[in-house]
Amino acid sequence: MWKDSYNVEILSSDKRIIDMKISLGPLDFFFSLLY
Repeated sequence: MWKDSYNVEILSSDKRIIDMKISLGPLDFFFSLLY
């Protein structure tokens, strides 16, 4: 299934920010979440 082909790694977290690295097959994305 496609769900086995992705990985999410938390790079850092704070009170208001979460930085993540998302690997989807050969591609890597960096994602920052503000809350």
